Amino acid sequence: MCNINNNRVSEIKESGIPNSIGSDVNACLFSKLLFLHGTGEKIQPLNNDIKFSALLVNPNKEISTKKVFSMRKLNNSIDADSNNSVAPDKQKNLLEFIVNGKNDLQDIACSLEPEINTILLAIQKTDKCIVSRMSGSGATCFGLYEDLEYLDKAYDCIVNAYPEYWCKKVNLF
Repeated sequence: MCNINNNRVSEIKESGIPNSIGSDVNACLFSKLLFLHGTGEKIQPLNNDIKFSALLVNPNKEISTKKVFSMRKLNNSIDADSNNSVAPDKQKNLLEFIVNGKNDLQDIACSLEPEINTILLAIQKTDKCIVSRMSGSGATCFGLYEDLEYLDKAYDCIVNAYPEYWCKKVNLF
């Protein structure tokens, strides 16, 4: 999209095209740490002083985003517009916010792909994992760490236990 539009990212963001492709596309255009809520259309950039590292793990199993959201609508268990949360921009408060929060799509995705639960438990059991959650509508999961040493250990643990899974270490700062 940037090549077609001569790299005018601000115009692309405002056009509505990214959300018509997928709610995570708009977030990718920001290319920085964000908090998304609603169905992903509400984007809040986070303070650049926040420093985390994350372990990303995916079982290499496809989950249909469309199916997850249609099941959400059928269950009528989530009203994405009712959550008007705003993430704090101090690291300590953000950690508390994340730990006490949840991904409303996680239970639905886990019912479609039970390996997500396996991943979440495996990540949570690693040393010094602050929290483990599913990202978006699945199947990628993450664990947050404040210490790179423990991130490295968690990565080794997951890769050794689940060599068929996709696994990646990332810094979120």
